[in-house]
Amino acid sequence: MQLVFPSSLLLCFIFGSVCLSGNLSAQNQEARALVADLSQDIALMDRQIRGLKLDIEILKDNQAETLNKSSVRALELKLNQMSNDLNILKKAVSAQEKRIKQAILNEVAEQMDAYVSQINSQIAFTESQVKSADVKKVFSDSYPKSGVSYEVQSGDTLSQIAAQFGSKVQYIQDANQINDPARDLRVGDIIFIPLTED
Repeated sequence: MQLVFPSSLLLCFIFGSVCLSGNLSAQNQEARALVADLSQDIALMDRQIRGLKLDIEILKDNQAETLNKSSVRALELKLNQMSNDLNILKKAVSAQEKRIKQAILNEVAEQMDAYVSQINSQIAFTESQVKSADVKKVFSDSYPKSGVSYEVQSGDTLSQIAAQFGSKVQYIQDANQINDPARDLRVGDIIFIPLTED
């Protein structure tokens, strides 16, 4: 049985480790490809070891006809060395996979932190807008109770209306509960104009 050893197996693993210092996404793909290659090499070595074990058993059975004891011993030593190399390689692949998983988890955690921070700032902004919108003016009941009704015309402002009738802007706002004149005073609205009895 002919053995095939991937001579650059350890170099590929070292190269994969060095490549982790670049772009994380590209590294992950390269590292995954390297891990896949290493896994295939491990499977190949595993098959070769099983084949060698079978060959040794056959040689032991046919020792008198095929090889002498020294050949069998040499094959056993080679098999043990390959088995040790395979265990070292499996440990290296496992360590590489852990590093890749940790790098991915770190990147996801950073992205999640940024996302949560963005959401929190948006929530804080929205809450401040809601609070400012909820602050309503407290209307006084100290305006004169006598007065006239008036239909709001295009271009009217509270100060113009107050001047026209000899009233005060504050009286008109309090009597009609106008919080924001620009928003709450619409053409066609009928409002009450408080007038003093002078």
